[in-house]
Amino acid sequence: MLPYVSIGDVYLPFFSIGFSITCLIFLFTSFKSLKEFGLNDNDAMNIPAIVCISSIIFSKIPLGLIYKWKISDYFVFWKTGHTLIGGMLISTLAIIIYSKVRKIDFIKIVAGLTHPTFFALSAYRLFVCFMVGCCYGIESQKYGLNFHPESFAVKGVKLFPSQLVESLLFLISGITIYKLRKKIETEKIIVLGIYFLILERTIAEQIRSDIREKIINIEGFGLSVWFFFLILILIITDIYLNIFRHWINEIKINFVKK
Repeated sequence: MLPYVSIGDVYLPFFSIGFSITCLIFLFTSFKSLKEFGLNDNDAMNIPAIVCISSIIFSKIPLGLIYKWKISDYFVFWKTGHTLIGGMLISTLAIIIYSKVRKIDFIKIVAGLTHPTFFALSAYRLFVCFMVGCCYGIESQKYGLNFHPESFAVKGVKLFPSQLVESLLFLISGITIYKLRKKIETEKIIVLGIYFLILERTIAEQIRSDIREKIINIEGFGLSVWFFFLILILIITDIYLNIFRHWINEIKINFVKK
């Protein structure tokens, strides 16, 4: 677990290297997936790139607001963390804007990005979090690891490798959705993805000790504000897909008939 790679007198932050690997995985898998959903080459390349850029830049905002960062902290990409929820929200907004401009079905785009997102999250936990020691686990003498002294993890104690567990959970989720993508409806792919995120987050919050935003903590079992954000996203998504989307389609059909 090294926070940097040294080449002579040059030190390269592993955060940046791992982030690059993650982005490449997301770009490649998203391109292939979006092509399967009927998008052309340009859109299949542009959308993942927009998601990557917007997520990297804006996924820090929720953490910054909670921990009262200075403006300069937002631009130190290798030292300050990112939030999954922040990345999801800003990426969704970017996709909505792009889909309106290009007149592409928004649901089709999100469904096409679902399993690539899980593959990217798996890579992120492995190549970024595990290597630099962030998102570290609870103290464990039996199953714990000692992280590098210059990592983000707690020093001097053995920590459960929560990053590896999360990486495996994300990978299993991604593979499951990939296998089911042609067998279930497009809308169900999205909902299934959110259910997997909630399940993963529930497990992660019991094996990680770096999460300070817990609003429920009972005898070692805790849930953070991020968990309840995911529940809210699930509710909003379900209402939109099952109620509002049908209403909107009916209004469009009636308008065309008139």
